[in-house]
Amino acid sequence: ADIEALRSFYLDRGYLRFNVNSTQVSISPDKKDIFITINITEGEPYTIRDVNLRGNLLVPEEELRSLITLQEGEVFSRSEANDVVQALADRFGADGYAFALIDTIPNLDDTTSQVDLTFAVDPGRRVYVRRINFSGNLKTNDDVLRREMRQAEGGWFSTKDIKRSQIRLQRLPYLADVQVDSQPVPGSPDQVDIDVAVEERNSGSLNVGLGYGQTEGFLFNAAVSQSNFLGTGNEVGFAFNNSDSDTLYSLTYNNPYYTPDGVSRGFRLSYRETDAGENNTADYVVDRLLGLLNYGFPLNEFDTLRVGAGLENLHIKTTESSPQEIFDYLDENGDDFWNIKLESGWSRDSRNRVIFPTEGYLNRVGLEVALPGSDTEYYKIDYLHRGYFPLNDTLTLTWRGVLGYGDGYGDQDALPFFENYFAGGLRTVRGFETNTLGPRYSNGEASGGGVRVVGGTEVISELPFLADSDNFRISAFFDIGNVFETPSDFDAGELRYSTGLSFMWISPLGPLALSYALPINDEDDDDVENFQFSFGVPF
Repeated sequence: ADIEALRSFYLDRGYLRFNVNSTQVSISPDKKDIFITINITEGEPYTIRDVNLRGNLLVPEEELRSLITLQEGEVFSRSEANDVVQALADRFGADGYAFALIDTIPNLDDTTSQVDLTFAVDPGRRVYVRRINFSGNLKTNDDVLRREMRQAEGGWFSTKDIKRSQIRLQRLPYLADVQVDSQPVPGSPDQVDIDVAVEERNSGSLNVGLGYGQTEGFLFNAAVSQSNFLGTGNEVGFAFNNSDSDTLYSLTYNNPYYTPDGVSRGFRLSYRETDAGENNTADYVVDRLLGLLNYGFPLNEFDTLRVGAGLENLHIKTTESSPQEIFDYLDENGDDFWNIKLESGWSRDSRNRVIFPTEGYLNRVGLEVALPGSDTEYYKIDYLHRGYFPLNDTLTLTWRGVLGYGDGYGDQDALPFFENYFAGGLRTVRGFETNTLGPRYSNGEASGGGVRVVGGTEVISELPFLADSDNFRISAFFDIGNVFETPSDFDAGELRYSTGLSFMWISPLGPLALSYALPINDEDDDDVENFQFSFGVPF
């Protein structure tokens, strides 16, 4: 293995005449040390003079050449040549030539230390899929898994569709693992069967637990959820959460395949009482009752459009310490509001998994509107971008950007104070107390604003030395962000920065998040909180 690693090192740097001449192993006189001597011939590094394609191409040559990353004048690399072979094989596989053979033929010119490369293509037979078989799904109905398959029975075998099918199955919350294999059909050289072996995870849960967050305080939660109700893939849930800042009752239902072509339908009924003062903002309480019906429309493999409508009732309660600005607003508008809500959004999701993804992107645009005729007429527009790039088998580079803008219309000249954006804390800018960044009321309490700008980058590492490493992550991060009252108030010089380390664990009792952050440009009136954590609170 060590000699092969040495050979690969040289071949990836163009030394095509590299050779291991001999190896010797000797022991020191005191028999405490072993000496290994490897005699090699390096030769000269070879550059690429010409690249050709040969064989029954079937695919337009221009398209195949676009997959060849090796360029004339570059130093030869065996690993890059292998990547080209895989890319060419995948391209033929997408058209049903599942067993295409691609050979790399080098022609060396020792006089000039150059190499002519020829990729010889033998596509073989076009292969069709006779049958797709599922195993391991003791609870989940076959049709629930089959509807996620992008490879169809009777169609060409497509490596692209097979890979996408596996990713779609892996993203289902009630499957722990998915393995896909192909088996030739005896007596039919142009047919294969696809075997999909799945490992199910517990899709139902009855959770009663305690948690603690520095902002939320002690949290009691009880939840009954089923992400694969009766094996149909439908999601049903009831939850109760109670903390120093929030009390929540919610009932949710979602059918991801309300129609056979993937249109989803769901509803949400919830009641939430929020004590804003316990969230590091002004001292007031919001009682919010909401009923919402929503639909999701898949536009293509990665894009989804969501539309929802519902009715919301809010009641605001103040205390003697509430800011004067809130009293002024309630004197003018009242303290009880009925709103007709419209929620819509577009999302593009190419992540390889939902929990701890390692590659892909998530883009989401959302619009929330209290429609004309509502007691408070306003709108909010939000944008989220998250990207993930694998640096190696254990390290992932991730970055994020979050933008939010809201304003009133009609009789409302600004976003209602109870709909304002906030920043600071574990979910936005670590190292600053939750919800404390941005504008403040006349009494010094955080008021939030109509504009939020948040971003950051993070290098996340697995912990392979732990037995249950899939549920642990550690990271180094850089956060940036702040809140502004209006777009005209935005000032890049007012953005706050922080850097630090974070630890995440999906424990049996709930998620745990720890971070230690150092603010880079905090001001005297900023509320700094270096160590932050939450347990039993989703992050």
